[in-house]
Amino acid sequence: MTKRRRSEQEATVPTPPSMAVEEASIEAITPLQMQYLRLLEHSIEMKNSYQSDPAQEEWLMKAINRTAYSAFQSCVENGVGGQARIVLGMERQAN
Repeated sequence: MTKRRRSEQEATVPTPPSMAVEEASIEAITPLQMQYLRLLEHSIEMKNSYQSDPAQEEWLMKAINRTAYSAFQSCVENGVGGQARIVLGMERQAN
């Protein structure tokens, strides 16, 4: 496989539509990195929707928070910590 083809394939990984990450900051995100970013985004969405539940249980909220933290750590360990911080920043602005 040529260098040109390899770079074209890496550049075709789609970005999640709800992430407000600038195109310039995304160079070549692997499918695994994208999976971790989506997991973080989903965890934050779950946290936000559960916080408004009137029958909220403390143990479940702790589990959701731990899931979000674990997803964030996975992003950092896999080289997309900057994009993960952007997702977390968007969550803070929403609250």
